[in-house]
Amino acid sequence: MPHIEIIPELYHENLWKYKAEGNENIVLTFIGKDEKFFGTVLRLRKESISNEDVSIDHVNSFESQAYIKLYTSSVVGSLLGDDYIGKSILLEVPKTFLKALSKAILPMRPNNRRDKDIDFNQLYGILTSDHTTFASDTKPTLSLELK
Repeated sequence: MPHIEIIPELYHENLWKYKAEGNENIVLTFIGKDEKFFGTVLRLRKESISNEDVSIDHVNSFESQAYIKLYTSSVVGSLLGDDYIGKSILLEVPKTFLKALSKAILPMRPNNRRDKDIDFNQLYGILTSDHTTFASDTKPTLSLELK
């Protein structure tokens, strides 16, 4: 079973900036001053706005996030090597933090993605390395998302 972290110093919406999103997830980048979290992103699930008050099965929420974390480290990591995957953490995320994040990043989100929002009922997000930026960004880089 994956280890779950509780890191209260990360639960402030002003430490995160909108980075990108797809249909199912939204990604935020850490912009705080704590050096141990530089180059870190937080991946959170999204859901349709009309479903935000629907209660979810918390066991399934844990299992889906844990599965993604395990798949990334075990399968993709073994194929590409750990240098290209990095360490990820299953981070417990309070509902109040998720709601504050949603409000803070709304002006940065594209209009065509606003039919979904952060899933306020999720219990965990994935904290991982940001593989789209490097210490020396002097040369163009290419980042691919494997699905």
